[in-house]
Amino acid sequence: MPRQKIKEGDIFEISLENGEKAFGQVLSVEPEALNSVGLALWEPNTISHVETLARSPVAVLLATPDLLKRGS
Repeated sequence: MPRQKIKEGDIFEISLENGEKAFGQVLSVEPEALNSVGLALWEPNTISHVETLARSPVAVLLATPDLLKRGS
């Protein structure tokens, strides 16, 4: 299955080494900043992504798209 193009509003799951899952959301795609992606990240928990995203994120940062595409 081909990878999807990263776009604003995308929600993604992050599998952690301890078995927990965290969620992130793409806030922006920044071609003028080395094609970086603005991300918001939430702390891991056992509730649904909808309930998680209603809370304040624990981090907002810029990352390169290869970190999202790599999936590891």
